[in-house]
This record gives sequence, structure tokens and C-alpha cells, in this order.
Amino acid sequence: FIAFWFLGMINNFHYCLVLSAADQMATDLHLKKLVALQSWALVFFGLFVRMLNAFVYKHWSYNVRFLLGGLQTLIGIIVVSASPYIGDSDGFRFALLLMGIVAIGNGSSYGESVALGYVELFPSSMVGGWSSGTGMSGVLAALIYLGLSSASTLSNSAIFLLSIPLIAVYWSMYFLV
Repeated sequence: FIAFWFLGMINNFHYCLVLSAADQMATDLHLKKLVALQSWALVFFGLFVRMLNAFVYKHWSYNVRFLLGGLQTLIGIIVVSASPYIGDSDGFRFALLLMGIVAIGNGSSYGESVALGYVELFPSSMVGGWSSGTGMSGVLAALIYLGLSSASTLSNSAIFLLSIPLIAVYWSMYFLV
């Protein structure tokens, strides 16, 4: 139950971290009027990765699929963190930011569809661990972002990079627990 709680919480954590930081990330790039595109980037391609899991990757082992979900999130974190420092225009940086957000959103959507298929192999009470973890991710991501961005001089890039160890915990919960 605890492992599924951590899987659910971490799977959605970076999604919620993007939502928490979206306004500041758009403001930093002088494109606040485009802040809604970040929410769009989180969800739009999720439908496609869910279909890939259901129809194309269904014969792949859960080991490979959990690894792939975490890798998408990891790549997204790195791209989001690097986006303010690459290129010579805010428009380019924002487009790069959106690509990183797409990867984070895909990792969350794909990870959810993989985990919910996987939880079928366990007693039905394990779904409660997953679902309460996903619910807590919004609370924790918002509180952590609020605390780190208010109480320190950490940039959004640094805050996202500090969240990378959660991917290791995610994989540990699946592969070891």
C-alpha cells in the first residue's frame, strides 16, 4: 500500500509542480499571457501516450514501461530546468519550456495508465494507496514549491532539479518494493 502511495504521489508530483510554478515560469520569460499553454502542454499529448500503452506497448513488461514513464519525467525536468538558459529569445526559451512540460505531462499520463494496469495484479485495496498518493501530490508539490520559492533564492530551475531524486524513489518503489 505504501509503495503504491509513493508511486501515485511521485507520478503526479512533477505535473503538480509545473502547475505550481507555471505563472512564475511564464513571467520570468516575459510571456505571462501564454501561461495557459503550460496547462495545455501537460495534458494534450497524454491521450496519445495512454493509447500507446493500451495498444502498442501492452506486450512490453511492466519493468520497461515503468522505466519509460520515469525517463519521460526525468527528461522533462532537465529540459524545463535548462530552458531559461538556452537560446537568445524568450519565445524560443518558452517553446523549449513547453517541450519539457510535454515530457513531464506525458510521463505522468503514461505512468498513470501503466500503474493502473499494474495494480490489477494486486488486491483491490492497493488502488487506495495509488489514488491517495496522487491526491497528496498536489498538496505536497504546491507546499514544496511555495516553501522553496518563498524562503530561498532558489530559481525554478533549481527547484525542478532538486526534485530529480524523486524519480529514483519512484523506481525504487516499483523495482524493489
